[in-house]
Amino acid sequence: MAKRHREEDGEEKKEEKEREARASKISTPEIVFFTLLCGSADILEIVAFMAVALPVIGWAAWAFAAFVGLIVSAMVIVWSFMRGWHGKLAARKATVRGLINIAGWLFDIGTLAWLPIRTLAFLLSVFINNYLMPFLDKRRAEHANQ
Repeated sequence: MAKRHREEDGEEKKEEKEREARASKISTPEIVFFTLLCGSADILEIVAFMAVALPVIGWAAWAFAAFVGLIVSAMVIVWSFMRGWHGKLAARKATVRGLINIAGWLFDIGTLAWLPIRTLAFLLSVFINNYLMPFLDKRRAEHANQ
């Protein structure tokens, strides 16, 4: 009876870990939405950067694009930190996502926003969150069991 109870507890823990792993992954609709959001802000900034040669309109377009880029970056960074605060490893994943997006935003400012860094930083954080961290967690678990 006790052995059966332990087996059920083991299955419940395994199911809970699988649920936690699925919940901590960034979903496809989130990836599409934020990629389009970041991509459109990057394209707007690239076009505005090219329009700077125009006397007044170019600088106004660049200022507007910089403001839109700042708002989009703030949205992505806040989402990176706030999304998925459940489970044992969620804080680590949220911190990694947020730090990658902040680093991308700072690098984007440093290049005067003429490269699509914001979009690349977001996609890098998705790759790390969805593929690299689960792989490393699995490897860590395998080494702990040996």
